[in-house]
Amino acid sequence: MQYDSFDLVHAALVEHYANWKSHDAKFLASFKDGLKRNQIDSVSLRNFTSQYGVGWHLERDREKEYSEIILQKLAEWRAKSSLTEKCRVVCGISREAQAKAVTNCFAASLASKTVWFLKPDNWTMYDNFAANGIGAHGNKSEIKMNNFYERLDAFEVSALWESYRKTLTTSSFRFLWPERITDKLLMVLGRPLRQFTFRFQGYGSAANPEDREALLSLATELAKITNGSQFWNKLQEI
Repeated sequence: MQYDSFDLVHAALVEHYANWKSHDAKFLASFKDGLKRNQIDSVSLRNFTSQYGVGWHLERDREKEYSEIILQKLAEWRAKSSLTEKCRVVCGISREAQAKAVTNCFAASLASKTVWFLKPDNWTMYDNFAANGIGAHGNKSEIKMNNFYERLDAFEVSALWESYRKTLTTSSFRFLWPERITDKLLMVLGRPLRQFTFRFQGYGSAANPEDREALLSLATELAKITNGSQFWNKLQEI
């Protein structure tokens, strides 16, 4: 491994903080409202897909149909299920959307990301970089996606999320999500070094000086937690 836990956690934490301030908080509020109304706002859905670079997967003017497929499939969602079991629900969304030509491919990343904004607790987004970061493999999108969540379960990431959550709830950043911190961390690991730079989006502008110092302190605490986790131990073996 080329980074220590503090470098990774700090980069992941700042990236999540900046994205939250920029757009994620708005998307989460809109999607949760859509869950209550049983209809995701089409404009919010399209804006979200554009922001996350998955808009090309969703066919034009099919947002309403995609929303309907997701909300119907989420009836099968069980909060206490393993990530592997939840992945089966998300795969069902991807298969149905592709079969109905609502999407132009299996669109694993699109489905997993949309679901996170509807069911963020104990779920994480599938991304090819994150999958690479944890050593997931597969010659097809669905196979690699399943392997990604199987490995997350085997690495006991849920236990790490719970430990993170306890620390976050007593901090001034209780609005941040443990699931997105490990998401960003794995994306750092999964990117080739020549493509990845520690951008710290918003670190100098979106974050005021007090937040910058507080984020640094929080990263130190979370890095200590990470070091003692099965998740981190397993990452060392990749």
